[in-house]
Amino acid sequence: MGKTARLPSTPELIGWLQGHETDLKVQACLDLGERRIPTTGVLLNAALTDPEPLVRREAALAVGMVRGPGARRALLAATSDPDPSVAAAVKEALDRLERPPTRASPEGEPARTMPPGSTAELLERARHPDPRERAEAVAGLAAGDPSAGAVLLAALEDPAPGVRARAAEGLARRPMARAAGTLIDLMEDDDPDVRFQSARALGALRAGQAFACLAQALGDDFQLVREVAVAALVRIGGERVCRELHHVARTWVPGSPPLLDALQELGEDVLGELDVWIDHPYEGVRGVAVDWIASRGERRACSLLARLTDDPEGWLRQEAREALETLRSLK
Repeated sequence: MGKTARLPSTPELIGWLQGHETDLKVQACLDLGERRIPTTGVLLNAALTDPEPLVRREAALAVGMVRGPGARRALLAATSDPDPSVAAAVKEALDRLERPPTRASPEGEPARTMPPGSTAELLERARHPDPRERAEAVAGLAAGDPSAGAVLLAALEDPAPGVRARAAEGLARRPMARAAGTLIDLMEDDDPDVRFQSARALGALRAGQAFACLAQALGDDFQLVREVAVAALVRIGGERVCRELHHVARTWVPGSPPLLDALQELGEDVLGELDVWIDHPYEGVRGVAVDWIASRGERRACSLLARLTDDPEGWLRQEAREALETLRSLK
């Protein structure tokens, strides 16, 4: 059926980018970068001056992928950004402009290449007093040096948030079990990018001991942290993850399709919960209930589906009616 995890349209993303919510602006940069529509380049260029470093960082990466009008000029103007993580992203985007356009990787994340310089040079830069230099070096080592584990572990405790974030990002690509404890601690970091990258790394580790901090992150102030926490919990799996996600689904707010995907992927029989879900204020959760009932052929749920045939959302009314017809035809 596919409607419950509907991706936002390009006009919606543009609206988010021009709005005032930091997490929505970050999400818009991520999605517009992946879509690579040149006409959105001007708006992404403008986002390079956003007051929030996290927005500027994702905007820089998106500008490098979209290659819209004025991309190089806008990136060059941002090379002196005071935030080291933004400066590193700007440099990466400028490097990308020097290479032929490529498609996104199967997971939707563009492949990164190791910046110029030998491993020895990058190791030296990782000890540089300038946090911008350290962040760039850590990102470079994570991207290209399989023996850089010790450097990444040490960088998780760097005083600069940009360095901590790049180290956690590197550990999401090459999981190390001994990093779990520090990554769990970083889930309480003041910097949202650090929390975001740490949750990604814990998911890659499938670290069961991270359940508590990831469950807590489902209520994070930043939507991206909440969403990656959901994805990490799904990778960890288990009965307690199912229970936690079901609990959160009862009060989940619009704008978080990954939660719905996660609930579908876990696949637990939740017919006993569906009376709550059928009446949920968020249409996406109501849609998950319809999908589950239809896919499992639960005739005893016909009365629940009947409640959605008058739903205010037209697509939901249609799906509920189709599912109801299918179930009633079962012998």
